[in-house]
Amino acid sequence: MLMRNQRLAAIAFACIGFALFATMSAMAKHLGEAFATTQIIFFRSLFALIPLVFVLRGTRLLDILTVRRRGLMGLRALMGLFAMVFFFAAITVLPLAEVVALAFAAPIFTTLPGTFFL
Repeated sequence: MLMRNQRLAAIAFACIGFALFATMSAMAKHLGEAFATTQIIFFRSLFALIPLVFVLRGTRLLDILTVRRRGLMGLRALMGLFAMVFFFAAITVLPLAEVVALAFAAPIFTTLPGTFFL
């Protein structure tokens, strides 16, 4: 019975996450008419730090941030930043339905290059 409750909780969390992503995208689309993409990204990241502070409270932050390959981690962070910039730029220019459809097709686009790296 515990497994069933865990599955239901996971389904609920996924639905809440999808709803929040849809809300964020709609807000970015609306705000993109009045603000620059970089401003939207800055404040999105700033507001994401608020819950992160509460989650990381009581942990040893240096232990979490210790990595062996700093260069690869920096490259990963840079790629994540570029992905966010391009995603929010696309939201402000294209219709929201097209951007979401392309975002859901991302696994298809990443499979081919993944075969070369993996």
